[in-house]
Parts: sequence; C-alpha cells; structure tokens
Amino acid sequence: EAPKPDTGLLEKNTPDGETKYWVYVDADYDPNIAHAVLVWLHPPDKNDKEEIETFVDLWKEYCKTHHIILVMPIEKKGGWLPSSADAVVLAVQDGIKPYTVDRQRIVAHGMSVGGQMALHLGFHHRDLFRGVSAVGALTLQLKDNVATQRLSFFLHAGDLDPIQKTVAESRTRLAERRFPAFYREMTERGREYLEAKHIPELVRWIDSLDMQ
Repeated sequence: EAPKPDTGLLEKNTPDGETKYWVYVDADYDPNIAHAVLVWLHPPDKNDKEEIETFVDLWKEYCKTHHIILVMPIEKKGGWLPSSADAVVLAVQDGIKPYTVDRQRIVAHGMSVGGQMALHLGFHHRDLFRGVSAVGALTLQLKDNVATQRLSFFLHAGDLDPIQKTVAESRTRLAERRFPAFYREMTERGREYLEAKHIPELVRWIDSLDMQ
C-alpha cells in the first residue's frame, strides 16, 4: 500500500519558495474518494495562523462529512492583486498533488478583496477552477461563457453591506451570460463572512458542481 498522505492543518510553501500556504485535510481522509477543493482567499491582513484556524474550525465538520480539502494561500502584501494569480494556482496545484481530487469541484472562495480575487481566478483560470464563491464582492469585468469549461457562481452579500444591491445585480449579469449563478442575501449582516447557518447550502452547491 502507498503511504497515507499527511492530514490535519499543514503549513507549506510552493516549490519556488515564493508563496506560503496552508492545507487542511480531515484525519479520516480516504484516497478512494474524490474530494472537492475549497481555495480560501483571505481578506486583507487576515492571514496569520489564528485566522486560518478560525476558518478551518468553521469548515472542518463539512470537510469530514462531504470530503472537502481546504487550500489557503497567504498574501502578505496587504491585499490580493491579479498579479498574484499565478502564485495561487501554483499553491493549489502543489497542495492537492498528494490527494485524490475531483477536478470538477475545485472552487475559488473569498470575501471582500479575497472575493474579487476569487472572481478573477474563476474567469482567468478555468482550466483549474469550476466554481467561484464570493462574499461581498462584485463581478467587475465579465467574460463570456465557454461551453467546454464549465464555471458556476455563488454570491453572498449582507443586507447592510453598501454594495449589496450591486452584488445582486452581478448575479443577473452572470445569468445573462448563461453562467449558472446563485445569490443569497444575509440578514442583519454587513461585509462579514458567512455564519454557520449559511454554509450547508454552499456545501450542497459545491457537491453539485460535477453534475451541472
């Protein structure tokens, strides 16, 4: 038998040594099951180990029951820029290498500036990403749908977020381009991350990506 790959919360660097990233794999990882991958693009400066552990704590039960691997690249320059895209892609490719992954369920996920980065990655790296989940972020530059490269979107915004209306309009614009796109408004929330009650629906969406 091949040795079981490492599990738990793992701190890593890309092969070129330029980008630090974290991977979380549940202790019950089974190589005979193809796992979804959620790539978390943290908000600006929310990149220390404590912040990463808080995010993992919110997702770890779903990682176990729905076979999801978390990949969490770190941006130390204050905010994500399009020029960081290649580093993120390299971190994802390196991070998932030891594991059995469903390539139809790799999702870019972020909030605020991280959400903008997730949207950028979805549009510009369709060979890797099949879904984009953005919280409090806008689709600024739409690209056309490509029949051979499926790409789906799930947008969230708090009803107290000043850009809430524009986020909702983004879903309409995506649908007009024939992208599968969903939008959920979170009550009594500003530009804040999902509460625990919002995550099950997002997990079901991730599970469905290989069937869309």
